[in-house]
Amino acid sequence: TKMTVIGSSLLVHFPNIKEAVVCSNDNDLTGLRNTLSLQGLDVGWLQRQENEFKFVACRTKKEY
Repeated sequence: TKMTVIGSSLLVHFPNIKEAVVCSNDNDLTGLRNTLSLQGLDVGWLQRQENEFKFVACRTKKEY
């Protein structure tokens, strides 16, 4: 998707970043999370489940 293409270029525009958070309720942005992780970023995934938010550290799969 277009969001994956744009998001994948984060390091080009911001070469000093170390972490990124992808906010999505579905798996449409799994490719973006994987691409950013392969580029060496620590990636988190923030999603809403009913009236609560869940944060997952993609590398460790730990949920908060």
